[in-house]
Amino acid sequence: MKYVLSAQQMKDIDARTINELGIPSRVLMENAGKSCAELIIDTFKNHLTGTTAIFCGSGNNGGDGAVIARWLHEFGVPVIVICLYNKTPTPDNKANLEICDKLEIPIFKVESESDFDDILDEYSDVTFMVDAIFGAGYKGALSRKMRQFIEFIQKDLTPIVAIDLPSGIDADTGMGAGAINAEATLALGAYKYGHLVGEGAKLCGDLYLVDIGIPDIYYRRLNCGRLLEVEDLHFPYRTRFSDKSNYGSVAVFAGSPGLTGAAVLACQAALHTGAGLITLYHQSALAQIFEIKLTEVMTRVIPEDEAGLPDAGALHHLLQRHNAILIGPGISQSNYALKLLETVLSYDNKGALERRPYVQHRNAMLQQGALERRPYDTADEPPSLVIDADGLRLLAKHRHLLDLLADRNIVLTPHIREFAALTGLDVETLNQDIVTHVTDFVHQYRCKVLLKGAVTIYYDGTDLMFNNNGNNGLATGGSGDVLAGIIVSYMAQDPTMSIPAIHASQFMGLTADRLINRILPYGLTPSDIIENLFVFSEGGKDA
Repeated sequence: MKYVLSAQQMKDIDARTINELGIPSRVLMENAGKSCAELIIDTFKNHLTGTTAIFCGSGNNGGDGAVIARWLHEFGVPVIVICLYNKTPTPDNKANLEICDKLEIPIFKVESESDFDDILDEYSDVTFMVDAIFGAGYKGALSRKMRQFIEFIQKDLTPIVAIDLPSGIDADTGMGAGAINAEATLALGAYKYGHLVGEGAKLCGDLYLVDIGIPDIYYRRLNCGRLLEVEDLHFPYRTRFSDKSNYGSVAVFAGSPGLTGAAVLACQAALHTGAGLITLYHQSALAQIFEIKLTEVMTRVIPEDEAGLPDAGALHHLLQRHNAILIGPGISQSNYALKLLETVLSYDNKGALERRPYVQHRNAMLQQGALERRPYDTADEPPSLVIDADGLRLLAKHRHLLDLLADRNIVLTPHIREFAALTGLDVETLNQDIVTHVTDFVHQYRCKVLLKGAVTIYYDGTDLMFNNNGNNGLATGGSGDVLAGIIVSYMAQDPTMSIPAIHASQFMGLTADRLINRILPYGLTPSDIIENLFVFSEGGKDA
């Protein structure tokens, strides 16, 4: 996994490296600039056919740009440095610009668009640009003058690589009107939230991580976010000497008249990812449909009281056999569905799980010190619970139910509009600082959230994780049902698995990425995902 930091965390790590280890800031800047120059030479050599223009601000990001200019010059690339500021540069920036001047690298100061015209008239062969204007320290809104400069820089579509972050992007929120639209971004030391969320996710282009010489131990000491990579792909533990009872028992509450497909997709996804036993609980009117559609999953009618609503006592008795529950896909938002959600949330199982093999396995692992104990690791713990789709919408409408989430192994899996309903905020407000809104919600209700999107964010009060694989073939109805089924399957079959929700998201995204080699995103369906889970090439695991 790669680290993902806030701007303040990155600033603190820089300071500790300088003050505690005695590595001067000039050395870190030299490391960053040289590594960026080497990456540019290796990756973008086809663009380096003419002059490279390096745009520098007055801060240390501009100093990085000056070091890049020196090393590109050393490697034989024609470069010019264009300074876009009216104030005194930082000492490290100034020192590196002075070295550029001694090496006779052309340096220009731009104060108006006419200055740009004069420079580009003289250097009409610019084929590549480097944005080192602001970087991760940028906050606020671009000035009118700077927005005009950025528009001018980008008007002829010359490829631009941004150093650390595209100028104008906030490192924490990813927001920034009028920011640089980069072909690629070279993240210094670690990724920032702004690389993955907001406008930053769109404007950074291809992301590259550049080592600047900060010891890994400083990152590990921080409770910082992490970005999953292909090598982090992780599956529930399985052993040869086992039977279905070793891989959990899943209860799925899904489907209603006209929405039976959601139940089928969720159950099939759970089945295809290894859950030992799966039972779909449904309304009696749907019995015949599910008996036909789900031949490998058990189906059971939800017990009802005299009013035709779910019978809480009878249902609680049935839930004693399950260690993971999914509720929500396609259940509608009727009074019946509301009573069903209230019943599932109020189930406390009174120690029934202690007898189940998976709990015995977990307790043995805890005693051996092979598993970190968490607040919900007790023999009396309620089943793991995934709430998705209509379950989330019911929570948003009946907010008193949110108080039942606290300190249990409950994962909410909203997309951005569902999360907006849960928080009471509009989507635009959320997107202004999505990481903060997710973490605030989790701290308030003491649950876990997997916020689905082009970049999926997971937070459980301790671990903040990001997953940016997958493609727009997943942007279709039913994909969320498949993901919910994978998550509950993972939670059921391996209680020792760390953070199953984000690993399920990663697995589904990687499966979709593998499939577009033979199915264009337009034609990718949720059923395609299910049918191709764990289907690998002849060479082995290629996800």
